Amino acid sequence: MDNQPNLSKPQNEVNGGLKILTEFSKPYAPSILCQLNGGCMGCCGHSFENEKSIKYAIHKNTLEFNNKIPKTKQEFEEFRDRELSQNLRNGVCRNLIQINNQEVQTNNKPSCQFLCPLHPTRHKSKEDLRLGHCDIHYLCKSAKIFKDWDKKTQEEFLNYIKTKQLSNIQYSLKMDDNSILEEFQHLQNNHSKD
Repeated sequence: MDNQPNLSKPQNEVNGGLKILTEFSKPYAPSILCQLNGGCMGCCGHSFENEKSIKYAIHKNTLEFNNKIPKTKQEFEEFRDRELSQNLRNGVCRNLIQINNQEVQTNNKPSCQFLCPLHPTRHKSKEDLRLGHCDIHYLCKSAKIFKDWDKKTQEEFLNYIKTKQLSNIQYSLKMDDNSILEEFQHLQNNHSKD
């Protein structure tokens, strides 16, 4: 297994334009926070510009995906490899797309859901077509801290997020810059002083 990462130390670098801040000392486990609010796209790029430019990038990515309509592994890989991974669109990975989903509710309205068509859950074979293209083990600071909280604090954080009534892009930006975590922790600290 020549291409295995060095698990003895954390990486802190940019690989192909996507951030790698993976701590290899703990095993990776996806977080419920990644799918909350229509999907977080905080790990699907870096140096995000603004909400309008992010929407535009995801819209263009979705059009490109819909023009190709990949069905086979080779077609998905061709879609993935149409651009180098470091060639982001307005800070967004070119593989991030959206689907309109009546089941996803944001502010009591149907919302779009972000997804990566390369993700193993999108394929019958469960093959991860993101491998070699992005950091599949990335977890943001909020997700890392969330997993170490007790169930009560986790539930309070999830409820706090719901009360914010954020769009999935607003939620993603706040997860990416840790501001929603900091707001919650500030509230928690103020409540513990009372």
